[in-house]
Amino acid sequence: MIPTSALIICVNYRSDVETLNFLSHLSAQEGVASLSALVVDNSSSTNAFQIQNSFPPGQLNVGVLTPTRNLGYFGAANWAMTTYLAASPPPEWVIVSNADIEFETNDFFQRLFALSPTSRGSVIAPAIISSRSCRNQNPYFVKRPSALRMRAYKWIFRLYATAATYHALSLAKSSLQGFIRRQRRTERSTKQTDRLRGGKIYAAHGSFMIFHRRFFELGGSLRHGAFLFGEEIFIAEAALRLGLDVRYEPALVVRHQEHAATKNFFDPQIAAYMREASAYLADQFF
Repeated sequence: MIPTSALIICVNYRSDVETLNFLSHLSAQEGVASLSALVVDNSSSTNAFQIQNSFPPGQLNVGVLTPTRNLGYFGAANWAMTTYLAASPPPEWVIVSNADIEFETNDFFQRLFALSPTSRGSVIAPAIISSRSCRNQNPYFVKRPSALRMRAYKWIFRLYATAATYHALSLAKSSLQGFIRRQRRTERSTKQTDRLRGGKIYAAHGSFMIFHRRFFELGGSLRHGAFLFGEEIFIAEAALRLGLDVRYEPALVVRHQEHAATKNFFDPQIAAYMREASAYLADQFF
């Protein structure tokens, strides 16, 4: 049976412009009447009236939730889903998204609805093209990382100095990759190559993650043990525990205009979130 509904949860943190742009892209999708969007305003700054009235009924069903405090990324998504399910039946698909995402084409959801998930494939990773590096951020991990690698991250992010150094090097590498790709004009050929490969992977990138309702029916949830970061490993491990697959679907493509919500990694609070997440993942799963 072709799915007829999708809930898209967009988590906003001081990204009102990006949130409105995301919703505009969403409203232009084919089959938009079957979509519902919930924006969670973690920054308590979103103009809910403006957002909800920018999209007339029938164009896109938009709701705005305003928690009394910042709930984090998956914390906000979990609250939104719980709120939605209190008044509505479970949708066929649930998407958790950053605000800085754009759809490459207007038939994204038509392609999604046309998928026939196997009995195991319940988490979908689309192609996510980074604006910074011009590379595809999926698969996030093809295979499960080693315990040594995950524990190394725990120690790297334990101290602010090593965490900041690691991030600076990663950012420099990503920016250099983007410069080279733009100079060689290989973005299109890279994207086409990526689209030729799909199938089972270990982890999907957290900026735009798609769940079939089977994931939740079998006991999966968005109750991540860290405030921010590490959602990819958390969901991958949940899928493993439930006997489900994470699958990369290169025919589904979005663009990631990174990173609206976490522009300043060197903020000590953001570094603290990285420290918390890396320790949680290493201790809980590895």
